[in-house]
Amino acid sequence: FIQFNADILGDNSPAADAELIALAIDVMLEFGVSSEDFVIRLSNREIWTQFLSDQNIPEEHTTAFLQIIDKIERTKPEETEKKLTEIGLSLETVRAFMDSTDGDHPAFDLRANLEARGFWSYVRIDASIVRGLAYYTGTVFEVFDLKHGLRAVAGGGRYDKLCALMSDGKADMPAAGFAMGDVVLGILLSRTPGAQFKLTDALHNAFSIDAYVVIADEARRLNAIAAVQTLRNAGLKIEHPFTATKVGKQFQAAEDRKARFAIVFGAEFPTVVVKNLVARSQSEVNIEDLAFELQRLLSEPAVGPLIA
Repeated sequence: FIQFNADILGDNSPAADAELIALAIDVMLEFGVSSEDFVIRLSNREIWTQFLSDQNIPEEHTTAFLQIIDKIERTKPEETEKKLTEIGLSLETVRAFMDSTDGDHPAFDLRANLEARGFWSYVRIDASIVRGLAYYTGTVFEVFDLKHGLRAVAGGGRYDKLCALMSDGKADMPAAGFAMGDVVLGILLSRTPGAQFKLTDALHNAFSIDAYVVIADEARRLNAIAAVQTLRNAGLKIEHPFTATKVGKQFQAAEDRKARFAIVFGAEFPTVVVKNLVARSQSEVNIEDLAFELQRLLSEPAVGPLIA
C-alpha cells in the first residue's frame, strides 16, 4: 500500500483548506481523470456542531452523532432512526438539515478562493461527509469517482487540535491535510481511458532513453564508454552494451528501450553516425561535437513513425 499525503501546518485560514482541495483536484487532473469522472464532496464539522447546539443535544453525544452521519448513506434508514432517537433526534430532522445546507453557508468561506481558480464546479456540498476520525475540527472533504461507484479516492480536512494532542501540548498549531491511497486510485485509472493515455505517456517517458550507443567496432569500446559518460554528464539518458554484442541485437536493444537515437561507434571514428530511430534518418558527427549535436537534435520535435 502506497499513500500520497499533503499537509499544511501552522495556518488556520480558509486559504489553506482551499489550497489542499485545489491540490487534490490538480493531482486528479494530472492523472488524466477529467471533471466528468470525479467530484469533491465537501462539508464542515462546524455545521454539525452548530446543529447539535441548536437542537439542545448534549456535547457528549457529538462523537456518536458524527459516526451516525458518517455511515448514514450505508446504513438502513430504520437503524439510523433508532440510533438518532437514542440521542434525542429524528432522521427527518437530520435529513431536512442536510438538504438545506448549500455552498452559501458561512462554513464554506473557502468558496471564493476555489471559484477564483475555476475549481468550484468540481465541488458538491454534502453534509454527510464528516470523516469518521474524531480529530477533524472544520473543513472535511473526499474525492469520489462519478461513474464506477468506488470508495473515496482521497480524503482529508482540518484538524487544528491533533498536533497538540500528539505532542502533549508542546506543538499546538492549526493544521489541515489529505491523503490519497494507491488502491482505489489504481482501479479508477484502469477504468478511465484518459488516465490510461496519460499513464502510457508517463511510462514511456520514465523508461525511454535519449540514445543508445552502438559499438560496431570493439576496438572503439573505450572511446564509446568515454562518450557515454560525457553525454550522461550533460544530463542525457544513455545506455550501451556491456559486452561484445552483434550490431543487430544492439539496434534491437535501442528499439526496446524506446531510444530516439542510436550513436554508432565504428571504424570511421572519430566520426560517429547518429541515427534518428523515429524519423529513420542519420547524420555523421565528429566526436568532439557529439554532445552539442545530440542535445540540438533532442530539442527538435520527433517526427516519423512511432516506435512500436
